[in-house]
Amino acid sequence: MPEPAAPRPLVPPPPRQPDAGHMPISEELDRAKWTLPPVTVILIGLAIIGAIAAAIAFGTRPKPVGKAAIREAYAVETTNGVLTAVQFTLANETDKPVFVKNIAATLSTGGQQYTDDSAASASDYARYEQAYPDLRQHVSKTLGPETKINPEQEAAGTAIFGFNVNKQQFDARTGLKLTVTYFDSSHPLIVEESRGQK
Repeated sequence: MPEPAAPRPLVPPPPRQPDAGHMPISEELDRAKWTLPPVTVILIGLAIIGAIAAAIAFGTRPKPVGKAAIREAYAVETTNGVLTAVQFTLANETDKPVFVKNIAATLSTGGQQYTDDSAASASDYARYEQAYPDLRQHVSKTLGPETKINPEQEAAGTAIFGFNVNKQQFDARTGLKLTVTYFDSSHPLIVEESRGQK
């Protein structure tokens, strides 16, 4: 019987040269080449970034333009509701002049809210005073859009609004609020009538 041939030692095939279409990726996935830095270094870095962000947020927060107060609110009945003359004061507590952009009013009465998005135009005041003589004694200087208030000064005046309620509902109001927006300020100034006034 013939003798079995001795097994030949297995010789690995020669490695193929990688080409652009068949790049072996086993080297990339077997072990990370880079390791992360220690956790304390990462936490210190995050704390520094957080402190810088907090300082920037604190330094750039909007500052209040000033304060205001409603002195009087008087209404006359019209065919469409009431015309309301609101006398109020605005104070500028900044170090630069401010300009009023818009004044809106919100009336709360009978569990509902009524809003007039902008005060009447100053050119209409004379016409309103002529048509409603009772309104005349409650109207002072017009305080409306484009009014300039110098630093550390205040401006007092009147804005007229219209609401779709009758005089009895207006007199029984639970709240009257003015929203004053300024040019160059993103936060409006909200003024509420104090409860002792009507």
